[in-house]
Amino acid sequence: MNTIFEKSNYTQLWQAIASGDLDKAREKLRDTEYIPVRLAAEVLSSSPLGDNFTLSLKANGESQFTDLVRLLAAVYENGNFPEQANSLRLITIEQLTSLASEVMSLAEAFTDRPVTPDIWFYGVVLREWCNTLIDLFTALNIPRAKAAVWQNKSKITCAVMSHYPHFVGPDMVATAEILEEVDEKDLAKQYAQAVLGDFERFIASTAEQATLEDIISLTALKDAYVLLGRIDQTDQYADKLKIVEERIDRGIQLKR
Repeated sequence: MNTIFEKSNYTQLWQAIASGDLDKAREKLRDTEYIPVRLAAEVLSSSPLGDNFTLSLKANGESQFTDLVRLLAAVYENGNFPEQANSLRLITIEQLTSLASEVMSLAEAFTDRPVTPDIWFYGVVLREWCNTLIDLFTALNIPRAKAAVWQNKSKITCAVMSHYPHFVGPDMVATAEILEEVDEKDLAKQYAQAVLGDFERFIASTAEQATLEDIISLTALKDAYVLLGRIDQTDQYADKLKIVEERIDRGIQLKR
């Protein structure tokens, strides 16, 4: 866990909160104009957390979000502020949702070509820290929070990496699977059907050979077929599933 506190201007603050060294943590509460530090001060004073703010990518929002995630991890590791941890979890997901929407809005002008480097950077940073949140909520066994993060990660991936299906497919399927886990089966099916709509073309394009990226995309398609068959209790995808599995196996053999 300590590794996620690194590469921050407030590493010692997050580490002190996580370890329970609250005197040291309070000594590090400088710059309370910085939103994650202000929230840290509110946590340490057991005060209600102020959520009347919206992070923006135009104002270093992606960097502040990384520190918000660090604070959340530190508070959970500390274990002595359960009420604040719950509030901070909701705030973190709310800010992620807002930032994901902002990325989508910025990327709208680039539907026919790759996004600009700054938008790509925002997307890469947010996806990386989505992974951190997913790991955290997995360890804490909070599946609904994990599902919310996966949904936002998929939105970001589709916005900035739509030209790279081997990134899009796995995220979409993972989102569908966690939604199935939290009994949001209709929404899970929507994600899986979207994978079918975008990825069944790989069945024809890989008739002769498959690249590593093709194999990843085909695997996402296979998993979508399996999920839909499981939810609907049907074998209607069995024939296509067999073809996809054969293409994957053949592609793997050729790569060896």
